[in-house]
Amino acid sequence: MIQKIPTSWEKEKPQPTNKFKTGIQKPDISFKISEGSKKWLIYVGIILGALLLVFGVFYFIFNEPQKDSVEIKANLPQIVELGKIYEIPITIVNQNSQNELKDVYLNLKVDEGVEIANNDLTSVLKSVSSIPANSSTTQIFKVKFWGRENEKRKIEISARYTQGNFDTRFEKILTLETTLGQIPFDFQINITDEILSDQSFNFQILVKNKSDQDFQQLFFNLVPVGGMEIISSEPQMENFKISLPLKGLEEKNIEIQAKIKGQGGEGKKIIANLIIPVRGNEIIVFQRERNISLIKKPLDLQIFTDNQNLDLNQRVNYTISYSNNSQLTLRSIIITADVSDPWFDLSTLTIENGGYLTPANKIIWNAGKNKDLAQADINEKGSVSFSVKIKKDFNNQKNNIVKVISSIDSTEIVPNLTGKIYNEASLENKIRGKLTITPSIYFKDPNNLFQNSGNYPPKVNQLNQYSLYLDIEASGNDFKNINLKTVLPGNVIFAGQIKGDTKDVNLVYNPRTNELEITIPEVAAFSKKTLVFQIEFTPSQDMIGKPGLLLETIDIKAQDSFTLENLNYTLNNSIDTNKLSDKNLPSHDGRITY
Repeated sequence: MIQKIPTSWEKEKPQPTNKFKTGIQKPDISFKISEGSKKWLIYVGIILGALLLVFGVFYFIFNEPQKDSVEIKANLPQIVELGKIYEIPITIVNQNSQNELKDVYLNLKVDEGVEIANNDLTSVLKSVSSIPANSSTTQIFKVKFWGRENEKRKIEISARYTQGNFDTRFEKILTLETTLGQIPFDFQINITDEILSDQSFNFQILVKNKSDQDFQQLFFNLVPVGGMEIISSEPQMENFKISLPLKGLEEKNIEIQAKIKGQGGEGKKIIANLIIPVRGNEIIVFQRERNISLIKKPLDLQIFTDNQNLDLNQRVNYTISYSNNSQLTLRSIIITADVSDPWFDLSTLTIENGGYLTPANKIIWNAGKNKDLAQADINEKGSVSFSVKIKKDFNNQKNNIVKVISSIDSTEIVPNLTGKIYNEASLENKIRGKLTITPSIYFKDPNNLFQNSGNYPPKVNQLNQYSLYLDIEASGNDFKNINLKTVLPGNVIFAGQIKGDTKDVNLVYNPRTNELEITIPEVAAFSKKTLVFQIEFTPSQDMIGKPGLLLETIDIKAQDSFTLENLNYTLNNSIDTNKLSDKNLPSHDGRITY
């Protein structure tokens, strides 16, 4: 028998190296796949993969959420009318043939000039629940449009939903735009082209509703011009605004008295609006503008005094100056000055230049007694004057002001100007407060704050103690940053004690220079602060037969809290042993003895 020789050989398998034997023989299992079987398995795998891919594609096609299959349909007129209610049908179309739309929400969002009927919000959200495949639903919204002619208004519509068995939320958005058409209002601003600066003038505004529609929430607004002041208006105006409801085809007239401050030649713009409140915002629906020019007053008027701030019992000299700034001669000029201020002592009044005092406490100058006022040529200047004293007492009145009001007018008519030629000027002056510092020295303290020792009269080389009182009193105004400084005379020293109203008082004593300095933050009007110091005096032999000097000058600094003026002066009120404030001292002249 001939043995067949193998063409390949398996490698010898390694034998276990474990020196411990379990007694169980492990079977030798091996698989052998032929080359033909391998190819067959590969072909099967490819076919299965292709089938899975085709299945996945078909599943994706028929079950994917179809965002583009949802459509929002809505439209607006290209031009809309002011305040008219428009119904907007909004349709959501589900064009998907397989899946319904679930959790559908429709959102309407508007700009500031669009009002959603019966709603004060800028957007509303409606739940539509679900929309079956190949079907639609329609919701109706009511809106109004506000604004000026040709203004654009926008509405944004969005639909949010899920589709099929998917949890993904989709959103579809549609934006609508329209334009406001002709606004049914008209303005007429009846005002002159030129206005006298800082002089009252009248003007009218005629407002007309040209439609048959009623507007109940309408307001008239006058934009405040720089320097403009509304004196009065009919209807009454508050913060430059008037409630102005207009019925269909109704007209209303607004009468306004005002004044505008500014420089001659300066241009101003009068702007008037009709506004509608929408959600707290003011929407302008109609506007008119008028340009005017300020002109320099034909008669200029100014008041002057000697000082900016005044004192009690001071005679004050007032000068009232005028000039003709027009291009024509002005005649029959009258100047007045109101001197009814209660701070004037009219018994001291002196009037110059032919003026006289009326029972109403007004000084009048006219051409009857002042020929210069008969006429004032172009650029001509002139003045009148008077003087009067301020009263002597504050009468417990704080932070006082003196005021004079003057006026000037002429009967002349200036072309293109309304009303008579008139000007007014006023001047205010503050009255200074008074800060009084009163020193006094006692040998026997009247309030027993100090038990002073020594002799009266003083004796040579023997120590004598005294109480130095300082009364600091404010009247009329508060005073702050008060500083008192004195250098004690030779042979006098500060004993180191201070009593009285010492709160917030700071004291510094320099024994080398003998300087005593006191600072006080504030003393209120009509109040007094009293400080008491103990000083010691030891007379020397060269003083025999002479009074001993105890206090010389006091340097005072402070600020008037009302006028903001700084006081800075020296009080010369020397006190010696012969000028003590004691009432019951033995009769002696206070001269130094042995």
